[in-house]
Amino acid sequence: MVRKKGARPDSSGAESFQADSAPELSGLAAFFGPSYSCGFSCHREADVDCSCRAAASKMYKNLGVTSWHDNKPEKRVLAKKRQVPDIYPQELKQEEDSLSPSRLKQGYALPVPNYEQETLFREFQAPKYDKFIDDGLLKCGKIITSVMTGKNEANNKMMSRQRSVNKEAPGQPPPYITKQDKREGKQQWFVDLNTLKSFSQLARRPPPLTSDLSKRNQECFDLLFEFRVPPPKAIWFLKFIAVHPQTVSTTSKGSKMKQTEFPEQSKNFIRVIADIVVKLNDFSSAESSKVIAFWNYLVPVFKHSFEDGLVDRQDFLMELAEVLHSQSNYPMDKPFAFRSLLVFYSHFICTVTQNVILARRVAHVVANRIRLYKAELDKCRKVKNAPETEAWYQDLLACQHHRPIIYTLTGILHAIVIECPQALIWNSFQVSSNQALPHQLCGSPLDVLPCPPEDLPLPPGPTKDSVVRVLKSKLTEIKRRSWGVKRNGR
Repeated sequence: MVRKKGARPDSSGAESFQADSAPELSGLAAFFGPSYSCGFSCHREADVDCSCRAAASKMYKNLGVTSWHDNKPEKRVLAKKRQVPDIYPQELKQEEDSLSPSRLKQGYALPVPNYEQETLFREFQAPKYDKFIDDGLLKCGKIITSVMTGKNEANNKMMSRQRSVNKEAPGQPPPYITKQDKREGKQQWFVDLNTLKSFSQLARRPPPLTSDLSKRNQECFDLLFEFRVPPPKAIWFLKFIAVHPQTVSTTSKGSKMKQTEFPEQSKNFIRVIADIVVKLNDFSSAESSKVIAFWNYLVPVFKHSFEDGLVDRQDFLMELAEVLHSQSNYPMDKPFAFRSLLVFYSHFICTVTQNVILARRVAHVVANRIRLYKAELDKCRKVKNAPETEAWYQDLLACQHHRPIIYTLTGILHAIVIECPQALIWNSFQVSSNQALPHQLCGSPLDVLPCPPEDLPLPPGPTKDSVVRVLKSKLTEIKRRSWGVKRNGR
């Protein structure tokens, strides 16, 4: 482009630039298509004339650039080359070209790399490293084996050294301690248990207890009651005695030590409860007040142990129901033992209703006790020739000793009716009454009751009407399901 003489760069220069470059830009539009726009007003039209196209073609030829449009149609290629051609070098004798019988039968199989290094390096030859890798693995295995052997020897030496220092068994008092020292040490240990002394310090030297497991159980509870240990600490003490090495007993020869398993706590608790209940029936003894205080102390301990998981809940409640059944047939003038045991059992009624068999057994015991009450009252009325009233339990509610029993029996039975109605459904099984547990599971506990469950006394309160309404609906369900069982002949 050459600027004319006397022309300004801002006005005439632009005109001369347009005049000189118009053919070239027209050629660009011809090459890229009619929609190409260069920004000048002379090239914004859609159609481009032939003179501009010829000028552009001439310009590209002068520059030595060949265009796809310059070739004739028969010489133009169908598509432009936009990628690497799919051509790979070939050899005369290749494995892929082999047509042996095995190759025709099995086909071509790619070689499987033996080591991961073959995928990382080109032209990797595995046989060079086979021996090196095998030797390395063998050396590593020998080193690990030697380290483990040395560690075991060091541990054995350390354990033998500790055994030589501590010749006495852990938790056992030295042989030179007298009985008086043992008694004083035992008292001091329980005094420390009641104080703020940590459990870790107490566990270093446990109190000396008897070696007889049957007597040790009673001794533990007597010591807890004597020093009035709180229930949380009493539970820790029972757990500590159960797992401490003090339960290790020597054999007759004394050369070997044998681990004696500590008996399960639920059986120990049931044994203690049964002994206390027998003592509670005798008010004439001078130790009756001490037995009552002992029972009042152990009740929260047993309850916290039950909630803490120290005993098996289902086994404990099943054994306790057996004790309750054995104490249910008591004379009218000695209701204290059964009342104490019944009130204690009512604390676990939420767990009882979660087991159908247990709830059915407890309901049978409760219904049988109510039936015995009704029989005793009828017998007394016949002796006194008193008229029979509609509310037969009014005399029992007037007595301060029997009123808690009646209300507790009614509450337990109503809780089972509402929470576990399937435990009261009738069945056609029949077992002799000599077998207590199978006999209590036959029929329905409601058949033993002398009156409908909704007619039993309820304590006064604002929820009495709602409880009766729920009871009637649950009893209707029990009757309907019982009729269904009877109809199907089960």
